[in-house]
Amino acid sequence: MHVKDFSTRFALPVVQGRGAGLGNELHSWAKAFIGGQALNLHVLHPGWGFNKRQYWRYFQTSRTDRIVHEILRKALPTYHFSEEEFRSRQPSSFFDAVCDFGREHGLYKKRAFVLEFEGMWGGLSAVSDARDFVMRSLLATRFTLENMYIFRKQLVPENVNIGIHLRRGDFLERKDQNYSGKFNTAVPIDWYVNVCRELRKAHPSGLSFCLFSDATMAELKPIFDELGDICIRPPQLNSDVSDMLALSSCDVQICSVSSFSMWAAFLSHGRYVWFSPNLIELENRGAIWKETDLGWFEGREQITSLELEAQGYVSRGIPVSWDGAISSEMHEYIERLALTRRRELDLLMFGTVIL
Repeated sequence: MHVKDFSTRFALPVVQGRGAGLGNELHSWAKAFIGGQALNLHVLHPGWGFNKRQYWRYFQTSRTDRIVHEILRKALPTYHFSEEEFRSRQPSSFFDAVCDFGREHGLYKKRAFVLEFEGMWGGLSAVSDARDFVMRSLLATRFTLENMYIFRKQLVPENVNIGIHLRRGDFLERKDQNYSGKFNTAVPIDWYVNVCRELRKAHPSGLSFCLFSDATMAELKPIFDELGDICIRPPQLNSDVSDMLALSSCDVQICSVSSFSMWAAFLSHGRYVWFSPNLIELENRGAIWKETDLGWFEGREQITSLELEAQGYVSRGIPVSWDGAISSEMHEYIERLALTRRRELDLLMFGTVIL
């Protein structure tokens, strides 16, 4: 049953405290969008108004949106779709789980209510169907298209673009060197330098390195010393959203251990490099999440990574250790990318092909 007038039926992405970083908030917003599709709800944006990062400037939303959301939650019957609700249903998708939740609580027939979504649980796998919604929402923000244009003007069309996300700010390096399973931790700059050196050595020409970072110039000096004038910096003003999209547009992402990098890699169709000491060992495999072994969608037939590798498949995410050494297969991938950039072989760019 679909209700045509759903102006008083809301999917609300809940914000904790004053709000978190963009990557974190996108998770609950994407869940709310899928929930809205499942139950035909009006999808609200996160309450950006109190966030210290001032995301309201980008999304052009009201400074009082959090107050409005609180009024709705108090005025209308409010339901909460939790991780426990999701897991108890063992669904084939997040969408199916919300549909089942709606049937159980009679939400398809209710005229007015708020359904809350929050948290990063389920990871990007749970919200993969919302990719286009997230991309549209980010592209529509203030400053973004202008910044993206300035960024693209700096690129060499024939080069393969390597995006580097070097997160600092409130992230600190670990003194104990134990990075396994640890988030909100700064990856050592030496690792980035080693990865970039490895790439430059294997591909002495045809690469552009695009650096996205909140680190100081003093902290970034080792990167600039290694890359010199082939290091591109995107616009630094009003770039919170455009940085994520510009990073996602690069052919390869060298990630930080952050939700920002994860979203950039997710929005990209290319491959990404991950700091392997961060991975959790699970039966001779590496995973970002401890829950990986359990499977988030237990009703779906699964195939192990070892079986996939035996069939010749390769991972989109490439684990790289302290020394920055990259597999020969990844180097071959970059070489193939470089060949596709030759404009004389691109029909759309007035090139020709052999018939």
